[in-house]
Amino acid sequence: MIVSFLFQAADTVLKEIIFLNATQKLKGGSLDMFVVNSFGSAFQALFICLLLPFLSKLWGIPFSQLPNYLKDGTACFLNVGTLSRGKQLSSFPYSHFLQKVITEDFLLVIKWCFLRIKVHQ
Repeated sequence: MIVSFLFQAADTVLKEIIFLNATQKLKGGSLDMFVVNSFGSAFQALFICLLLPFLSKLWGIPFSQLPNYLKDGTACFLNVGTLSRGKQLSSFPYSHFLQKVITEDFLLVIKWCFLRIKVHQ
């Protein structure tokens, strides 16, 4: 579980490093946060689409069954409807909130550790 949050935390730490170094490299100019986040999101979407056939094989899901798998995952995430196999969903209704809280807590710990290391250097 910690590994899954590590990528989000590393992304935020790298963005902070970019913003801290931007004033030096741009000679006083500012870097637009919207542009950085937009490029990051665009590349995430691009690489997920490009890697989807490889990832489905890695997960053991035949590529032809991937649409049903994604539909079932979306139904479970939104806690609506039934699965394609006819089973009723039973999920934790606060799972979205819990995932965000755990991610933010992990991110704060990583930032704190990063700042502590930077201060002691």
